[in-house]
Amino acid sequence: MSHNAQSKRNVEAVLALYDEMINKKQPVQAAEKYLVPDYIQHNPIIPTSAKALGEFFSSVVGARQNLLVEVYRVIASDDWV
Repeated sequence: MSHNAQSKRNVEAVLALYDEMINKKQPVQAAEKYLVPDYIQHNPIIPTSAKALGEFFSSVVGARQNLLVEVYRVIASDDWV
């Protein structure tokens, strides 16, 4: 992981997004809080936008009540996490 301040803030934001979206089962709120509205999604099965990502994960966490994400390693460089 890069050690500059921006990379650290970005890593913290991404980890918080995953935690709130999946572990705390608040995907819509997490997407609104951490992503820009025109967020670009690179997974072809999920439409592009923060709203679409939140809605997609609402169905995922709703169908999988025991779903949990645990991150072991993060690589970051400035805006890339």
